[in-house]
Amino acid sequence: MSFLQQIQHGTWVGKDVFQLPQWLLNATGSPEQWFLGIPVVRDLIESVVGIRHAFEDLRVHATESGQELLGMSGTILDTLKSFIETAHAINRAFNSKVHPNPTGTGNSQLTRLRVSNDEVIIYRKTLGFNNKDSLKIGRKLSIF
Repeated sequence: MSFLQQIQHGTWVGKDVFQLPQWLLNATGSPEQWFLGIPVVRDLIESVVGIRHAFEDLRVHATESGQELLGMSGTILDTLKSFIETAHAINRAFNSKVHPNPTGTGNSQLTRLRVSNDEVIIYRKTLGFNNKDSLKIGRKLSIF
């Protein structure tokens, strides 16, 4: 599966937890245009006379030949893929060192977040007070 096929709905390899930032999605859609739109690159091309002339020559040649301007879309995509794979590997390595069993750790944290019986009782008593007792108090105070 190609790198671009691995990106679907703003995520990489179908992992919802691995949302890709907008700049990266823009770069995969039009690599050369994205690269040329980076402020430092754009300023360099526009401000240095020798680079500007060479760039204009490249632009004319690319337009006439129907080729990419810099011929580097593949390089940009390979770099982006390496960036994503590296970030994912660092995340996996960190999680495995911090938590030897990330799945077990996640499940135990979810278990701790479950509502206890005491919390359900408190919730029901609060609802009962709000629905019944607060109305009685409000009527006595002529609020309702």
